[in-house]
Amino acid sequence: MEAKDFAERDEKWGKRYVVTLAWQDGVDRELVVARQNELVDSIAAAGVSADELFGDPVELARADAIEYGSPDADAEAAEGLGMRDVFALSAVILLMMGIGVGGMFLFDGAGPVDVGLGPLVLGVAVVACMVAGSAAVAFYTAGRVRSATRFAVGALAAVAAGGVVTGVVGSDSVLIAGAPRWLVAISFLLPSVLAVVAWRLVPARTPQSAWTDDEWFERFRGALRAKGVHWKDAADYERNLRAELTTTAFDDFGAPGAMARRLAGDASGASGRYWWRMPAFYLVLALFAAFMAVDAEGSARALNIALSVMLAIGVLTSGPRAWRERTRKVAG
Repeated sequence: MEAKDFAERDEKWGKRYVVTLAWQDGVDRELVVARQNELVDSIAAAGVSADELFGDPVELARADAIEYGSPDADAEAAEGLGMRDVFALSAVILLMMGIGVGGMFLFDGAGPVDVGLGPLVLGVAVVACMVAGSAAVAFYTAGRVRSATRFAVGALAAVAAGGVVTGVVGSDSVLIAGAPRWLVAISFLLPSVLAVVAWRLVPARTPQSAWTDDEWFERFRGALRAKGVHWKDAADYERNLRAELTTTAFDDFGAPGAMARRLAGDASGASGRYWWRMPAFYLVLALFAAFMAVDAEGSARALNIALSVMLAIGVLTSGPRAWRERTRKVAG
Protein backbone atom coordinates (compact mmCIF):
# COMPACT_ATOMS: atom_id res chain seq x y z
CA MET A 1 0.00 0.00 0.00
CA GLU A 2 1.32 3.43 -1.00
CA ALA A 3 1.25 6.13 1.66
CA LYS A 4 -0.48 9.40 0.78
CA ASP A 5 1.24 12.69 1.58
CA PHE A 6 -0.15 15.22 4.02
CA ALA A 7 -0.90 18.68 2.67
CA GLU A 8 1.90 21.20 3.06
CA ARG A 9 0.20 22.97 5.98
CA ASP A 10 -0.16 19.63 7.80
CA GLU A 11 3.30 18.19 7.09
CA LYS A 12 4.72 18.95 10.54
CA TRP A 13 1.61 17.58 12.24
CA GLY A 14 1.69 14.47 10.06
CA LYS A 15 5.36 13.75 10.73
CA ARG A 16 4.83 13.91 14.49
CA TYR A 17 1.83 11.60 14.22
CA VAL A 18 3.58 9.03 12.01
CA VAL A 19 6.78 8.95 14.06
CA THR A 20 4.87 8.62 17.34
CA LEU A 21 2.60 5.90 15.99
CA ALA A 22 5.50 3.93 14.53
CA TRP A 23 7.21 3.82 17.95
CA GLN A 24 4.18 2.43 19.79
CA ASP A 25 3.92 -1.21 20.77
CA GLY A 26 1.88 -3.47 18.51
CA VAL A 27 2.17 -1.20 15.46
CA ASP A 28 3.56 -2.34 12.11
CA ARG A 29 4.18 -0.51 8.84
CA GLU A 30 0.86 -1.56 7.31
CA LEU A 31 -1.07 0.02 10.16
CA VAL A 32 0.94 3.25 9.95
CA VAL A 33 0.33 3.58 6.21
CA ALA A 34 -3.37 2.71 6.51
CA ARG A 35 -3.97 5.26 9.28
CA GLN A 36 -1.96 7.92 7.44
CA ASN A 37 -4.10 7.48 4.33
CA GLU A 38 -7.31 7.61 6.38
CA LEU A 39 -6.24 10.83 8.07
CA VAL A 40 -5.18 12.47 4.80
CA ASP A 41 -8.58 11.65 3.27
CA SER A 42 -10.47 12.87 6.36
CA ILE A 43 -8.55 16.16 6.45
CA ALA A 44 -9.16 16.75 2.74
CA ALA A 45 -12.88 16.04 3.12
CA ALA A 46 -13.23 18.31 6.17
CA GLY A 47 -11.40 21.23 4.55
CA VAL A 48 -9.68 22.23 7.80
CA SER A 49 -6.21 21.73 9.20
CA ALA A 50 -5.18 18.49 10.88
CA ASP A 51 -4.65 20.28 14.17
CA GLU A 52 -8.18 21.69 14.13
CA LEU A 53 -9.73 18.36 13.18
CA PHE A 54 -7.77 15.91 15.33
CA GLY A 55 -5.89 17.96 17.93
CA ASP A 56 -2.56 16.84 19.36
CA PRO A 57 -0.89 14.33 16.99
CA VAL A 58 1.00 12.57 19.80
CA GLU A 59 -2.13 11.86 21.82
CA LEU A 60 -3.98 10.73 18.69
CA ALA A 61 -1.16 8.36 17.75
CA ARG A 62 -1.14 6.81 21.23
CA ALA A 63 -4.90 6.37 21.15
CA ASP A 64 -4.75 4.81 17.68
CA ALA A 65 -2.03 2.40 18.80
CA ILE A 66 -4.27 1.24 21.65
CA GLU A 67 -7.33 0.93 19.41
CA TYR A 68 -5.80 -0.57 16.28
CA GLY A 69 -2.47 -2.02 17.39
CA SER A 70 -1.98 -5.68 18.18
CA PRO A 71 0.47 -7.08 20.75
CA ASP A 72 0.62 -10.20 18.60
CA ALA A 73 2.63 -8.32 15.96
CA ASP A 74 5.34 -7.32 18.44
CA ALA A 75 5.30 -10.76 20.03
CA GLU A 76 5.79 -12.48 16.68
CA ALA A 77 8.67 -10.15 15.81
CA ALA A 78 10.32 -10.77 19.19
CA GLU A 79 9.91 -14.52 18.85
CA GLY A 80 11.68 -14.44 15.48
CA LEU A 81 14.64 -12.46 16.86
CA GLY A 82 17.85 -14.46 16.54
CA MET A 83 21.60 -14.23 16.04
CA ARG A 84 21.10 -13.17 12.42
CA ASP A 85 19.48 -9.97 13.66
CA VAL A 86 22.20 -9.51 16.29
CA PHE A 87 24.93 -9.76 13.66
CA ALA A 88 23.09 -7.26 11.44
CA LEU A 89 22.95 -4.73 14.29
CA SER A 90 26.54 -5.45 15.29
CA ALA A 91 27.73 -4.89 11.73
CA VAL A 92 26.31 -1.36 11.75
CA ILE A 93 27.74 -0.53 15.18
CA LEU A 94 31.15 -2.00 14.35
CA LEU A 95 31.23 -0.11 11.05
CA MET A 96 30.67 3.21 12.80
CA MET A 97 33.24 2.33 15.44
CA GLY A 98 35.73 1.23 12.79
CA ILE A 99 35.34 4.43 10.80
CA GLY A 100 35.76 6.58 13.91
CA VAL A 101 38.74 4.72 15.36
CA GLY A 102 40.39 4.26 11.96
CA GLY A 103 40.03 7.94 11.14
CA MET A 104 41.40 8.94 14.52
CA PHE A 105 44.33 6.56 13.98
CA LEU A 106 45.13 8.08 10.57
CA PHE A 107 45.12 11.66 11.82
CA ASP A 108 46.99 10.87 15.02
CA GLY A 109 50.39 10.52 13.36
CA ALA A 110 52.36 9.53 10.28
CA GLY A 111 54.64 6.71 9.23
CA PRO A 112 54.56 2.96 9.94
CA VAL A 113 53.42 1.53 13.27
CA ASP A 114 54.07 -1.60 15.29
CA VAL A 115 51.06 -3.83 15.93
CA GLY A 116 51.22 -5.17 19.48
CA LEU A 117 49.84 -8.57 20.41
CA GLY A 118 48.34 -7.28 23.66
CA PRO A 119 46.25 -4.48 22.11
CA LEU A 120 45.15 -6.85 19.34
CA VAL A 121 43.90 -9.42 21.84
CA LEU A 122 42.15 -6.72 23.84
CA GLY A 123 40.49 -5.38 20.69
CA VAL A 124 39.19 -8.84 19.79
CA ALA A 125 37.85 -9.19 23.33
CA VAL A 126 36.05 -5.85 23.09
CA VAL A 127 34.42 -6.84 19.78
CA ALA A 128 33.35 -10.20 21.21
CA CYS A 129 31.96 -8.44 24.28
CA MET A 130 30.00 -6.00 22.13
CA VAL A 131 28.43 -8.75 20.00
CA ALA A 132 27.60 -10.91 23.03
CA GLY A 133 26.28 -7.89 24.92
CA SER A 134 24.07 -6.92 21.98
CA ALA A 135 22.68 -10.46 21.91
CA ALA A 136 22.05 -10.33 25.66
CA VAL A 137 20.10 -7.08 25.40
CA ALA A 138 18.14 -8.26 22.35
CA PHE A 139 17.17 -11.59 23.89
CA TYR A 140 16.24 -9.98 27.20
CA THR A 141 13.85 -7.59 25.46
CA ALA A 142 12.32 -10.63 23.74
CA GLY A 143 11.74 -12.29 27.11
CA ARG A 144 14.35 -15.02 26.64
CA VAL A 145 16.03 -14.58 30.00
CA ARG A 146 18.16 -17.73 29.96
CA SER A 147 19.71 -16.91 26.59
CA ALA A 148 20.24 -13.30 27.67
CA THR A 149 21.99 -14.45 30.84
CA ARG A 150 24.31 -16.79 28.94
CA PHE A 151 25.33 -14.07 26.51
CA ALA A 152 25.79 -11.53 29.31
CA VAL A 153 28.12 -13.93 31.10
CA GLY A 154 29.91 -14.54 27.80
CA ALA A 155 30.39 -10.79 27.29
CA LEU A 156 31.95 -10.40 30.73
CA ALA A 157 34.08 -13.50 30.21
CA ALA A 158 35.38 -12.13 26.89
CA VAL A 159 36.56 -8.90 28.51
CA ALA A 160 38.07 -10.75 31.47
CA ALA A 161 39.89 -13.21 29.21
CA GLY A 162 41.15 -10.38 27.02
CA GLY A 163 42.48 -8.53 30.03
CA VAL A 164 44.22 -11.62 31.40
CA VAL A 165 45.83 -12.52 28.07
CA THR A 166 46.93 -8.92 27.54
CA GLY A 167 48.50 -8.87 30.97
CA VAL A 168 50.32 -12.14 30.31
CA VAL A 169 51.74 -11.26 26.88
CA GLY A 170 52.42 -7.66 27.90
CA SER A 171 51.87 -4.43 26.03
CA ASP A 172 55.41 -4.46 24.56
CA SER A 173 54.99 -7.73 22.65
CA VAL A 174 55.09 -6.82 18.93
CA LEU A 175 53.21 -9.02 16.47
CA ILE A 176 53.87 -7.03 13.29
CA ALA A 177 56.67 -4.46 13.09
CA GLY A 178 56.51 -1.47 10.77
CA ALA A 179 53.00 -2.03 9.41
CA PRO A 180 51.70 0.71 7.07
CA ARG A 181 49.50 3.11 9.02
CA TRP A 182 46.80 3.19 6.34
CA LEU A 183 46.59 -0.61 6.35
CA VAL A 184 46.17 -0.70 10.12
CA ALA A 185 43.45 1.96 9.86
CA ILE A 186 41.58 -0.11 7.27
CA SER A 187 41.87 -3.19 9.49
CA PHE A 188 39.55 -1.52 12.00
CA LEU A 189 36.76 -2.18 9.48
CA LEU A 190 37.43 -5.93 9.52
CA PRO A 191 35.09 -6.69 12.48
CA SER A 192 32.15 -5.13 10.64
CA VAL A 193 32.98 -7.15 7.52
CA LEU A 194 33.06 -10.35 9.57
CA ALA A 195 29.73 -9.41 11.16
CA VAL A 196 28.20 -8.95 7.69
CA VAL A 197 29.53 -12.37 6.63
CA ALA A 198 28.06 -13.93 9.78
CA TRP A 199 24.75 -12.18 9.08
CA ARG A 200 24.66 -13.69 5.61
CA LEU A 201 25.62 -17.19 6.77
CA VAL A 202 23.49 -17.53 9.90
CA PRO A 203 19.91 -18.60 9.06
CA ALA A 204 16.92 -16.73 10.39
CA ARG A 205 15.48 -18.06 13.62
CA THR A 206 12.39 -20.21 13.34
CA PRO A 207 9.84 -18.99 15.89
CA GLN A 208 8.87 -21.51 18.53
CA SER A 209 5.40 -22.93 17.87
CA ALA A 210 5.13 -25.73 20.45
CA TRP A 211 5.26 -24.94 24.16
CA THR A 212 5.15 -26.91 27.37
CA ASP A 213 3.48 -25.08 30.23
CA ASP A 214 6.82 -24.54 31.99
CA GLU A 215 8.36 -23.07 28.81
CA TRP A 216 5.31 -20.89 28.26
CA PHE A 217 5.35 -19.39 31.75
CA GLU A 218 9.12 -18.91 31.69
CA ARG A 219 8.82 -16.85 28.50
CA PHE A 220 5.76 -15.08 29.92
CA ARG A 221 7.69 -14.01 33.03
CA GLY A 222 10.65 -12.88 30.96
CA ALA A 223 8.49 -10.82 28.61
CA LEU A 224 6.75 -9.13 31.55
CA ARG A 225 10.06 -8.23 33.19
CA ALA A 226 11.42 -6.93 29.89
CA LYS A 227 8.43 -4.58 29.63
CA GLY A 228 9.13 -3.14 33.08
CA VAL A 229 6.54 -5.04 35.12
CA HIS A 230 7.62 -5.50 38.75
CA TRP A 231 8.54 -9.08 39.65
CA LYS A 232 5.79 -9.22 42.29
CA ASP A 233 3.18 -8.19 39.73
CA ALA A 234 4.59 -10.72 37.27
CA ALA A 235 4.31 -13.45 39.90
CA ASP A 236 0.68 -12.46 40.57
CA TYR A 237 -0.14 -12.60 36.86
CA GLU A 238 1.44 -16.03 36.56
CA ARG A 239 -0.40 -17.34 39.62
CA ASN A 240 -3.75 -16.11 38.28
CA LEU A 241 -3.17 -17.59 34.83
CA ARG A 242 -2.12 -20.94 36.25
CA ALA A 243 -5.33 -21.00 38.28
CA GLU A 244 -7.37 -20.41 35.11
CA LEU A 245 -5.72 -23.19 33.08
CA THR A 246 -8.14 -25.66 31.50
CA THR A 247 -5.93 -27.30 28.85
CA THR A 248 -2.45 -25.95 28.09
CA ALA A 249 -1.15 -22.42 28.54
CA PHE A 250 -0.65 -21.95 24.80
CA ASP A 251 -4.13 -23.24 23.91
CA ASP A 252 -5.80 -21.16 26.62
CA PHE A 253 -3.88 -17.89 26.33
CA GLY A 254 -2.04 -17.92 22.98
CA ALA A 255 1.56 -16.80 22.54
CA PRO A 256 3.27 -15.94 25.86
CA GLY A 257 4.82 -12.75 24.50
CA ALA A 258 1.48 -11.42 23.27
CA MET A 259 -0.24 -12.14 26.57
CA ALA A 260 2.62 -10.52 28.50
CA ARG A 261 2.43 -7.38 26.36
CA ARG A 262 -1.31 -7.07 26.93
CA LEU A 263 -0.91 -7.35 30.69
CA ALA A 264 2.13 -5.05 30.73
CA GLY A 265 -0.02 -2.35 29.18
CA ASP A 266 -2.31 -2.55 32.22
CA ALA A 267 0.46 -2.68 34.83
CA SER A 268 0.76 0.64 36.66
CA GLY A 269 4.23 2.15 36.27
CA ALA A 270 5.50 -0.57 33.92
CA SER A 271 5.98 1.74 30.96
CA GLY A 272 7.78 4.29 33.11
CA ARG A 273 10.21 1.68 34.42
CA TYR A 274 10.75 0.43 30.88
CA TRP A 275 11.62 3.88 29.53
CA TRP A 276 13.78 4.85 32.52
CA ARG A 277 16.27 2.18 31.46
CA MET A 278 17.22 4.16 28.37
CA PRO A 279 18.35 7.41 30.07
CA ALA A 280 20.06 5.35 32.79
CA PHE A 281 21.99 3.43 30.12
CA TYR A 282 22.97 6.66 28.36
CA LEU A 283 24.05 8.22 31.65
CA VAL A 284 26.37 5.32 32.53
CA LEU A 285 27.99 5.44 29.09
CA ALA A 286 28.33 9.24 29.24
CA LEU A 287 30.10 9.06 32.61
CA PHE A 288 32.38 6.31 31.31
CA ALA A 289 33.29 8.35 28.21
CA ALA A 290 33.96 11.42 30.37
CA PHE A 291 36.18 9.33 32.65
CA MET A 292 38.12 8.03 29.64
CA ALA A 293 38.57 11.59 28.36
CA VAL A 294 40.40 12.60 31.55
CA ASP A 295 43.38 10.33 30.88
CA ALA A 296 43.27 10.51 27.06
CA GLU A 297 45.28 12.90 24.92
CA GLY A 298 44.92 14.54 21.53
CA SER A 299 42.26 13.16 19.20
CA ALA A 300 41.33 10.40 21.66
CA ARG A 301 40.36 13.01 24.24
CA ALA A 302 38.35 14.97 21.67
CA LEU A 303 36.56 11.79 20.58
CA ASN A 304 35.65 10.85 24.16
CA ILE A 305 34.45 14.37 24.94
CA ALA A 306 32.28 14.39 21.82
CA LEU A 307 30.92 10.96 22.72
CA SER A 308 30.10 12.01 26.28
CA VAL A 309 28.27 15.10 24.99
CA MET A 310 26.24 13.01 22.53
CA LEU A 311 25.30 10.55 25.27
CA ALA A 312 24.38 13.41 27.61
CA ILE A 313 22.02 14.69 24.91
CA GLY A 314 20.54 11.19 24.83
CA VAL A 315 19.88 11.45 28.57
CA LEU A 316 18.18 14.83 28.15
CA THR A 317 15.97 13.63 25.30
CA SER A 318 14.97 10.22 26.69
CA GLY A 319 14.54 11.31 30.32
CA PRO A 320 11.45 13.49 29.74
CA ARG A 321 9.80 10.69 27.76
CA ALA A 322 10.33 8.28 30.66
CA TRP A 323 8.80 10.82 33.03
CA ARG A 324 5.81 11.40 30.74
CA GLU A 325 5.20 7.66 30.46
CA ARG A 326 5.39 7.26 34.22
CA THR A 327 3.01 10.17 34.80
CA ARG A 328 0.60 8.90 32.15
CA LYS A 329 0.51 5.43 33.70
CA VAL A 330 0.00 6.70 37.23
CA ALA A 331 -2.73 9.10 36.11
CA GLY A 332 -4.44 6.33 34.15
